[in-house]
Amino acid sequence: MRLPGAVPSEGSAVVDSSVPTIVVSSTLPFWAAHAAAGASAGFFTDTLFYGLDSYKVQRQSGTGQISVGRLFRGILPLAFFGSIPSFAVFFSVYEVTKRKLREQGHYDLTGIFAASVMAGVPSSIIFVPADVLKKVCFTSAVISRARAHAHTQHTHT
Repeated sequence: MRLPGAVPSEGSAVVDSSVPTIVVSSTLPFWAAHAAAGASAGFFTDTLFYGLDSYKVQRQSGTGQISVGRLFRGILPLAFFGSIPSFAVFFSVYEVTKRKLREQGHYDLTGIFAASVMAGVPSSIIFVPADVLKKVCFTSAVISRARAHAHTQHTHT
């Protein structure tokens, strides 16, 4: 199977010289290669942006306290139960849907939009609950620490 937009690998034939291609493993089903690419993208996205999102959640908690040491706390559960499966589902559903639509002659923007929506819905069904749980747990911990700190200050004055 060939994917457009990449440099040809050794021994692969290029059908259209204006669109370089690479060969994807023939041992994996079409959707599995895209799921693996999506899972990788989910992991790297979390690695890059998790701390920034945690900072934002701490700022929005209303306590005024930012704990730098807690910025990456909980990254592994969210990555393994949220981002990684969510991105894997999005990439694989998008590519399979786009391929089916193109087989039916939908090469236009409408086909790409439809594939994106078809992929976005199940992806969000996986990711949103995990993200909400992360924010609730994180905010509860920040508020609990702030209350404990306020109680300590109150009892020592």
